[in-house]
Amino acid sequence: MPAAAPPFHISPSTIARYFFHDCERFLYYTSATPQERKRQGIPKPAFDQSPLVESILASGYQWETEVVERLLKGKVVVAAGTGELHTRRLPLAQTLRHLQREPAGRFLYQPTLAPPSAFYEAHGIDARQILISDNHPDLIAVLPDADGGRLLRVVDLKRGEALKLTHRVQILFYALELQAILDAEGIDARVDLDHGAVWLGKQPEPDVFNLGDFRPHLERFLRHDLGRILAG
Repeated sequence: MPAAAPPFHISPSTIARYFFHDCERFLYYTSATPQERKRQGIPKPAFDQSPLVESILASGYQWETEVVERLLKGKVVVAAGTGELHTRRLPLAQTLRHLQREPAGRFLYQPTLAPPSAFYEAHGIDARQILISDNHPDLIAVLPDADGGRLLRVVDLKRGEALKLTHRVQILFYALELQAILDAEGIDARVDLDHGAVWLGKQPEPDVFNLGDFRPHLERFLRHDLGRILAG
């Protein structure tokens, strides 16, 4: 008999919004699967489809296109396809191949990250209760490392004009799981766990910021608070 599916699914964006709202109920409700919602009588979430929200999303997609197709032209690995740029995501197998072989100076656009079991174990996450959904950072930059190897840095593309807490949380989560993936797959590179970057609107290059000061807070949340909150 197959094991029951985990009743909660989380993602980097869900965790980032939890830190923004500082609300345990928000995290519980947004992480519950449709089956768990039905079982517990949790109301379905209301999605904001106002013209304002649609305009904000469209503006963000336009900025992604500007960065990938003009500012980084010829340097970015993009999934094949004919749809709009923001709909294309590198499948996991292709992501792993490109993480293995892309040289410094290259970027991966919307790769697929699926954290291995070692990530769950390292952070005390019960995989029977919580599933980390496949997720897709905007860019992974391949940089030269000081020892002659390759350094991978997560870069978020944001149309806004300022770095926010949610950006820090999301990028650090991506970086932690990316390092776990490299370790599990034996890929010869390391992740920049000290710095992340946000490419803000109208800027010619991304802004680099420190990740180290926030890392203890996120790791403490994953190990001690996440399971407690979702245990109800």
